[in-house]
Amino acid sequence: MNTAANVKHINEALATYGAGPFITTDTTGDDEKSVVTGTLDGRSVRVEFTVGSGSPDPAHAVAMFDAETGDQLGQGDSAATFADAISSYHWNGALTGTDESR
Repeated sequence: MNTAANVKHINEALATYGAGPFITTDTTGDDEKSVVTGTLDGRSVRVEFTVGSGSPDPAHAVAMFDAETGDQLGQGDSAATFADAISSYHWNGALTGTDESR
């Protein structure tokens, strides 16, 4: 999984809010799930990229969590690509520290 490209898409999305960048410190995972840890505006966060089964295309999902509390920040739907999943993610929740989309 190309997490560097996914992080680039996240930073482009954050820039539309005048926020970011998400600065990575560690990446683990494989082709089905990768976890990237780092900071966003001084807050420690964890981003999970997951590829699930789907027809006709696999489902790509992104989720951001507060690294200290484990709370999910924002909400996203799975999409045909990570770029689509990232662009539809509710970044305002990630920036305010609350999942306002639920």
